[in-house]
Amino acid sequence: MSRYRFIAAHRDQYPVRLLCQLVQVPASGYYAWQQAQQQTVTKPEPAWETALVKVFGVHKRCYGTRCL
Repeated sequence: MSRYRFIAAHRDQYPVRLLCQLVQVPASGYYAWQQAQQQTVTKPEPAWETALVKVFGVHKRCYGTRCL
C-alpha cells in the first residue's frame, strides 16, 4: 500500500495533515495525487475503444489469423 493510499483510507478518522506528518509526505503531494486519481477515474472511454471491444467479442475473442 502506498503512503497516499494509506492516507486516503484513514482520512475519515484522522486529519490529513496529521497523517501526512506520520508517513512523512507533504500535504500538497497528497492533494496532487488525489486530484490525479480523480481525473483518471472520470475520463470517459473513447468510442473507438468501445467499438474495438465489441468487434473482439463478435469474433470470439480471437486476434489475428489462424495458423495451419
